[in-house]
Amino acid sequence: MKCLYIIGARYDLKFHATYVASALSAGHEVEVWETMDIFTPVSAKKYRPDAPAGACPWKSFARLESLSRAIGQVGKDVLVINLLHYDKCTHAFYKACKKFDGVMISFHPKNCPLPEDSLRNMYSRDFSLRALRKNFGSLNKIKKTVALSSSSPAELVGVRSVNALVVNSVRPRKSCYPIGPKTRMIMVPSMDYDEFVRWRRSGSPGSGIVPDGRPLVAYIDSFSPRHPDYLRRPGHRRPITEEGLYPHVRKLLEKFKNLGMRVVVAAHPRAQREGWLEYYDGFELVQGKTLPLTSEADLVVNMYSTAISFAALLGKAILTVTTDEFETYRLGGIIRHYAELFGTRLINISGEYDLDPGMDMKVDAERYRRFLEEYVVPPGVNMELTFWEQLLPQLEGLLTDG
Repeated sequence: MKCLYIIGARYDLKFHATYVASALSAGHEVEVWETMDIFTPVSAKKYRPDAPAGACPWKSFARLESLSRAIGQVGKDVLVINLLHYDKCTHAFYKACKKFDGVMISFHPKNCPLPEDSLRNMYSRDFSLRALRKNFGSLNKIKKTVALSSSSPAELVGVRSVNALVVNSVRPRKSCYPIGPKTRMIMVPSMDYDEFVRWRRSGSPGSGIVPDGRPLVAYIDSFSPRHPDYLRRPGHRRPITEEGLYPHVRKLLEKFKNLGMRVVVAAHPRAQREGWLEYYDGFELVQGKTLPLTSEADLVVNMYSTAISFAALLGKAILTVTTDEFETYRLGGIIRHYAELFGTRLINISGEYDLDPGMDMKVDAERYRRFLEEYVVPPGVNMELTFWEQLLPQLEGLLTDG
């Protein structure tokens, strides 16, 4: 099978590992088209990662006309996996996609809770803004609404519908890709679930932490002012500061230690020592072993990392924490929604608070089940197979049917 990815970012190590490596290992031919220079030119100039080892062929388009012309020349034997969201910038490209007579699909994962998933956690000003846009939006907004309705074909606004939309939730969000009545919905687990499957297949190895009899608290390091996803966005407002985050985190971890509990930090996979991990000096730390550490923990402390899904899969107790800075930013809504989903306490560690291990060790199994169905493993999918092991046969079937 020949696969062509059309992406709005750079073909970097993360994209290769997430989307390309599995298709290559299955023996498929893969090509990647980058469009960052067209749709996000300012960021493109700042973000030029090294090519991943074992990379497949790729092209980088700098002009919309060239990209639109190229899509019309793709053969029907190629499966086009289009990861460009539909908006006013990409409308012209999706219009050009009408020239492509083959099979085109899009991925629409839902692996991170957002504030709008819960009306109770929605900022009133955000709600009002969305209502205004919905009811009095520009022509482009009206076009987008029509094009993304499953009951009305995207062709009504001059673009083509994708043949299939890959989702991982019993309640997928409104699509940001052109769909229509004939768009097939393919249900698979989230890509994050792959790590859990591979870990179990390898015998569920441990983190290397030697038990010492004390209850183990795992703190998931999920955000830093130096996170690459934020540093690479020129002009992006970074409201989370070192001084507004790490002193409060250290105070929290010290409180657990004073209660006779053992604290281990699960460092972010892309964490750097300078300006990031140095703030955890004095605490035990593991990197690249968040899942094994979670399996050994008695309590998992999280802000908004999607790695918390491992705790839900393993039935571990969860405590959700936030700070004053997070609460002034959209991420505060995500954190609040996490607490609601799991039925956990939400502690603002910027102020005064007391820890109650007895209360925080409780697990609401029904809430965990609903969380997993909505964000990780929807009912009906094979829980023993990875994302790609379930998806690739269906993609092959789409080409055959097409």
